[in-house]
Amino acid sequence: MSYSHQFKEKLKINYVDMWPDFQNQNNIFHQLLSKRYDLEITSTPDFLIYSCFGNEHLKYSCAKLFYTGENQKSNFYACDYAVTFEMLASHKQYYLPYYVLRVIEANKLSQLKKIYNQQEAQDILDSKTQFCCTVVSNGFGQVRNHFFRELNKVKKVNSGGRFENNVGGPVKDKNSFCQQHKFVFAFENEKEKGYCTEKITDALLSNSIPIYFGDPTVTEVFNSSRFLNYDDFSSTDDLIKAILDIDSNDKKFMEILKQPVFKNAQTPDFFDLNHLLDFISTCIDDSKLNTPVSQTYKRHIYWVATKVKNAKNKIRNTLILSNR
Repeated sequence: MSYSHQFKEKLKINYVDMWPDFQNQNNIFHQLLSKRYDLEITSTPDFLIYSCFGNEHLKYSCAKLFYTGENQKSNFYACDYAVTFEMLASHKQYYLPYYVLRVIEANKLSQLKKIYNQQEAQDILDSKTQFCCTVVSNGFGQVRNHFFRELNKVKKVNSGGRFENNVGGPVKDKNSFCQQHKFVFAFENEKEKGYCTEKITDALLSNSIPIYFGDPTVTEVFNSSRFLNYDDFSSTDDLIKAILDIDSNDKKFMEILKQPVFKNAQTPDFFDLNHLLDFISTCIDDSKLNTPVSQTYKRHIYWVATKVKNAKNKIRNTLILSNR
């Protein structure tokens, strides 16, 4: 069905608690919804889309959709619908890994779908001047930190972020930096089913071999022959041996590069954002027939739980500061 402007349904909408550089009229949700709706951004919306960067959503009593690319789960005492990394058996939640929007917005899907021939793989290998790298700016990933130190003992791993930087300072262009390397760290900060971020796709787009740790279901989307999965190895030493073996064998390296990125060379349906638009449209229709959770007793339970959580965090942070 086509949606000409004169037949578009009016929709009063707003976005709150989004990330710092989020723009209300220039974002993927607004672009998608504007295909079907005559949108009006207002402080008195009928439908609210919010994320995890604040509690402004508590002020609204309309239907709410929660979106996050972070490792935070849906709370249906706060939202009516959700777009997250979770794989819930619920018609109110849509599975959308964070990397999907990153790839779509950067117009890089065609590059991910490309399967390289022998000459192209050789050209990529010839362009690689460095062994392995990581680009991170926090020390939260204990598994990553340990593996970095162990591999770095055997052969230098270039660290281009703020964390344990060893290349003379943080790199200005992550992609250009990673493209120089045969292997790229793609370690999630946390291990959670379905929680897979841009780390693996950034490494793949640099035409490197990702060393991945995180989502235990990652091979349901990505071809296990195109990257090294930490969970496939019985020990750190075994993984390091595999990396060094591939590093010393050009044929093995190129064979991995020639593999399709996606499992069975099939692009997952969630890369077609029309499915996301269909889901949100269904939520909007559903919200007209049902009382928003923010107008029920659940709102008060969530409000109290949020206040208690914030108080605990404040006490914890005070204790940490006082013990420094």
